Amino acid sequence: MTTQIREILTRFDELGAYEFPRQFRYSELRCKTERVFALVARLGLRITLEGAEHNQDASFSIAILLHDFERLTPTGLFRPVIRFSNFGNLATITATEFIHESTIEKIVEILDANGFIYLSANELDADYDGVMQDRTTYKSWWIRYFDWL
Repeated sequence: MTTQIREILTRFDELGAYEFPRQFRYSELRCKTERVFALVARLGLRITLEGAEHNQDASFSIAILLHDFERLTPTGLFRPVIRFSNFGNLATITATEFIHESTIEKIVEILDANGFIYLSANELDADYDGVMQDRTTYKSWWIRYFDWL
């Protein structure tokens, strides 16, 4: 993990904040992600917006499902998604190995233009060493910001 990525991750790591930080405003996150959703839809992709009702007990609330890149493999269905953390305007894309690099670049540009900090899911697959003492729940930075708890 680079020093820059580590600085971003620790900047938004709030002691005692499990699913969301104290200053979290779901309505603001929803508004920003709806703008991203509209712009990603303009790329001609089949997408679905999932709000907090689909992602309870998680460190993220909202996801955009990228249906065009779904893959059925022997181990199951992989559905790439854009996930929006409840912390610090962080965003990531899952299962990027199924998405064309040019599409990822366009999505990252949209995220950046709308105030999100894109973090590669690969960068987040690192042992969590932040302020939360619960290492059973928080095994990685991925879980801290982009997974169900």
